[in-house]
Amino acid sequence: MTMQAAATETAAEPSPAATAEPPRPSEQQAAIPLAMPGADAPAEAWDAFYARLGRPQTPQGYEFALPADLPADLPYDADSAARYKAWSHAAGLTPRQAQSLHDAFVRDQAQAYARHDSAFRARSEEAHRTLVQDWGEPQSRAYVENLQFADRFIANNGGEALLGELKAGGLVSSEGAVLSPLLAKAMARAGRALYVEDRFVTGSPPGRAADPARTLYPHDPFVSRR
Repeated sequence: MTMQAAATETAAEPSPAATAEPPRPSEQQAAIPLAMPGADAPAEAWDAFYARLGRPQTPQGYEFALPADLPADLPYDADSAARYKAWSHAAGLTPRQAQSLHDAFVRDQAQAYARHDSAFRARSEEAHRTLVQDWGEPQSRAYVENLQFADRFIANNGGEALLGELKAGGLVSSEGAVLSPLLAKAMARAGRALYVEDRFVTGSPPGRAADPARTLYPHDPFVSRR
């Protein structure tokens, strides 16, 4: 090989710099130092900043998984989750940050739900004990009759609408369990006064109907006694 040929081959070999691929836009952006926008920076500057941190482009980009240790019957509101996604996006949270706060909030709600459920059950059991003391055991005639009179009073005075109001007011559970013994006894008394059909129950003589007000309140509370 002559000196001239060797020089020609050397000149023909491309340099490493000439063969290197140009940096991609993402690599160029990564090379730019990350600086938080100023307080008066436009929304576009904050959007770009959050995007570099890893925030999804839209709130729908967040995908939340429920913690594995939640109660099976814990209600989960999808509408609330959608609002939380919007708040997370507005705050510039990354998916990991949003998921972390989501899990903490859901676990807190699970604990509150458990406390509420425990108090609810205790109230229902206490109401049942009170009614058993006043009416007798659930299989007794007095208990069954009073329950039937209370049910009939509800059925003839609003029905499902009234029952819905009682549930909304926390006086009857969603399953129909009585939570207010005073209310249950008042409705049973009203039902007995309005819908009793035999004189054994009313105690009225044949041919004479019982006075509903007198049945409800045998002793007038507004008349003083000596």
